[in-house]
Amino acid sequence: MIGPNGAGKTTLFNIISGVYNATQGRVIFKGENLLGLKPHQVAAKGVARIFQHVSLFRKETVLDNLMLAFHLQRKSGLLDWFLNNHNAREEENEIASRVEDVLNRMRLLERSMN
Repeated sequence: MIGPNGAGKTTLFNIISGVYNATQGRVIFKGENLLGLKPHQVAAKGVARIFQHVSLFRKETVLDNLMLAFHLQRKSGLLDWFLNNHNAREEENEIASRVEDVLNRMRLLERSMN
């Protein structure tokens, strides 16, 4: 989204992501109204915001930082992850594949490994 300072871009993103409550209207994503949901609930639906000046984990690769975002949608639990069982490993591989696909489509895959 592009617009001048004060146009409401950040406010709109805060409403969509559940940080702010809207006074009216709807935000429909995949046929579901997101208004009234808490930010973690909106993120679990697949919508999240990032901040303009972000440095998540500087010592990790871009790939690792992006994989973190997908972990909100994991089906396996903390115990699965801790035990590194088959379901957790399979899901981790699926997440890595999805992130690599996104980076590849953006022509950033090679640069993201450093």
